[in-house]
Amino acid sequence: MPHNPNAHLRWRSYLSNLALIWFTIWLCRALPYYKGFLLAETQQVLVVLALAYTFGMLPFYVFAPDRMIKESKSAVLLRVLLAFLLQSAKLIWERKYALLFRQRKLQREEKTAILFVIVKFIYIPMMVNFCFLNLHKMDAALQTQISSGFFSFEYFDEITLTFAAGVIYFIDTFIFAFAYTIEAGFLGNKVKSVEPTLLGWVVTLACYPPLSYASGSLIALFPIYSGPSNLMVFVVGLLFFLSALVYLWSTIALGFKASNLTNRGIVSAGPYAFVRHPAYIMKALGWWVYAIPSIVYVLSPLRSIILIASLVSWSFIYYLRAYTEERHLLQDPDYVKYRKKVKYMFIPGVF
Repeated sequence: MPHNPNAHLRWRSYLSNLALIWFTIWLCRALPYYKGFLLAETQQVLVVLALAYTFGMLPFYVFAPDRMIKESKSAVLLRVLLAFLLQSAKLIWERKYALLFRQRKLQREEKTAILFVIVKFIYIPMMVNFCFLNLHKMDAALQTQISSGFFSFEYFDEITLTFAAGVIYFIDTFIFAFAYTIEAGFLGNKVKSVEPTLLGWVVTLACYPPLSYASGSLIALFPIYSGPSNLMVFVVGLLFFLSALVYLWSTIALGFKASNLTNRGIVSAGPYAFVRHPAYIMKALGWWVYAIPSIVYVLSPLRSIILIASLVSWSFIYYLRAYTEERHLLQDPDYVKYRKKVKYMFIPGVF
């Protein structure tokens, strides 16, 4: 059998992927945070995905043409890490401690690969977990109706909104989970760049567990109005539902390119044809309108002020997310053209 000079690249990429995938599975089962945060169904799905990659991708790395084989991002991460450790050990052995912080800078492709591995490690378990949490919300709303003896969904009451939100956010998180898990040229979602700044990472991760637990969110601590329906409650429920639908439309428009902290190609379809950050403004709008009945009917003036302050802080965090994304994406000429075409960030003709 003739020697294949690319065989080492095939196996290095495949085995590096396996090492990081199964290391992630181990962490999700060993770390106290993940053991408490991830549902049992999520843990099972992660193992199934790991097994599917282990056996499903093996024929690809064995039989695929050389032109289709690229160094995987996991292989880049492990290669860079190994080189850093060996060089550091050499410098320590030679007592050249001052040179430890002057080692070779990462190339742009290496930095992008390493950062996206981190993005996948953070978001794949989280988004799979969110899928199941939303399914549970839908099921709880249905069980509430069944326990009452008959189905009586009212227009935009609390149970109806809980069920609708479960459906909408299940679809949303499923799209994100799929997009994080599978990156391929034929899907058009190859990563071009990853957010390079600490601020961008901080404001994005602040919106997700575990940081969201300590990032100023008090919304969940306040009761939602569930008294008799009236015109204001109906309008508020309708606005919340419509904002959630537009939010979902934004995710569907992103499709396989859906991802946080990354540039996987510029999307100008759907709501992105009107504003550059439709998902953020719709999510913030949903929070504000959903809180109105509680502010009017339930909360004391002091608690209303605290809730409003929380909403303001969350809205500002999402503004910072949009700001850091703009700064990152402006490095892409395609986004510069898109920004000239779609001039407004949040509200057409206003802002």
